Amino acid sequence: GQQGSTGPKGLQGSQGPTGPPGSQGSKGSNGLQGPKGASSDFGRIAFAAVRNHTSEQFISSTTITYNVPVENIGNAFSHESGIFTCPESGSYFFSFSAESDSSSSFGAIHVHVNINGKNEFVIDNHYEKDKSIKNLSYQWSSKLKAGETMKLMITSGRLRYASNREIHFRGV
Repeated sequence: GQQGSTGPKGLQGSQGPTGPPGSQGSKGSNGLQGPKGASSDFGRIAFAAVRNHTSEQFISSTTITYNVPVENIGNAFSHESGIFTCPESGSYFFSFSAESDSSSSFGAIHVHVNINGKNEFVIDNHYEKDKSIKNLSYQWSSKLKAGETMKLMITSGRLRYASNREIHFRGV
């Protein structure tokens, strides 16, 4: 006789044993290249400068300048003007040290960190009644954009400098 019609679908059976692994496929093509990342060349921009010329003092409302350029990798710092011009956006680390002269009538020394003509924060030291010379030292980091400028300005008090009393400013 003739074959009958297909019957209803039966229940699903249990899973059978795992078969042998297949052969390895061919290597795929490389993906798209990602965007260029930020530079990690630490020290590509670095400067250090010293003020140690004669026995003089900086007084209020003065930008600190330097007579000895120790290092200027990337040519971003002008020791003559005391201005750092950021060559590329990023985070920078700075340090400053000097001796403040408290033998005058000033009650404190204020050195402002000035970015783009605006005083961002102050490095300061308030004097005791002993009228002695005090060390002034500070370290900080700043996130700067390309073209921004930074300088240090005395807005109150006096800094001493001489061959044995140096003012240091460094950045990387």
